[in-house]
Amino acid sequence: MWDIVYSYTVHEAIEIFQDTLKNLYYFNKNYDIAVIVHTVPCLYISLVHLSHIFPSVYINTTSYYKNTSLSRLLLKAHMENYFYIKETNMCKHFVLMASNCYFHKQVNLDDKEYIHVLADISATDKKGKEFAWPWAWPQLLSNTEMIALLKSETSGYLTAFQHEGLILEREFMDRLFTFIRDSDILNRFPYLPGAEEFIPQSLCMGYNSQLKYLCNVFWNLPQYTPCKQDILNCTLPCVKRVSRDVNNPIRIWLREETNDYQL
Repeated sequence: MWDIVYSYTVHEAIEIFQDTLKNLYYFNKNYDIAVIVHTVPCLYISLVHLSHIFPSVYINTTSYYKNTSLSRLLLKAHMENYFYIKETNMCKHFVLMASNCYFHKQVNLDDKEYIHVLADISATDKKGKEFAWPWAWPQLLSNTEMIALLKSETSGYLTAFQHEGLILEREFMDRLFTFIRDSDILNRFPYLPGAEEFIPQSLCMGYNSQLKYLCNVFWNLPQYTPCKQDILNCTLPCVKRVSRDVNNPIRIWLREETNDYQL
């Protein structure tokens, strides 16, 4: 059983993702980890090559962004990743990731800094301006049928925050997967913008589960992109966004600081 399975969706150049994997494995030295990758068939051969370099990398080739917006189906992709890994090898923790998340210190799941407290927005007129993707909330909150379905499972709670770096324990993932499968919420409402930003988080609140994150997204910075000092000041081990350019100064800096991620 893996300590942690990191779930990614991949659509960039393979050399970029290989650099991301080196970074990930280097900063998870204290855990037995695996990676599940959701991608498209055209990247399969290149990813197979990576799975030979990193034996605990698994590939899910289900096409998830054909003829639609990628951002609207991220949660579905992560759930398909969980189903795949659930059928092959179980994990203690399942972490939702983006391929432009980057680590700068060792992961420690016992660190209390990872705990995140969210506010219940179900009884307010807030439109999510203080949360990620504020453009999505008016459309989401106006979908009364979907909101009613979600609240029936969350004891009436509704909340929202980023999905990047969200740490979900096995028991919760099983309940989340069962709810999404049995309610058919992602198929009944196939164009939910930002579903990954509010469905898991609301269910965590409804199930009285602790929300934990290992990634800091710099929502207050232009294009959410941190500089070196921002990263050094960050208490969480992972940051977003880091450029998907393998020659980006932040990537180069971390590679040099860690001897090119040699273990």
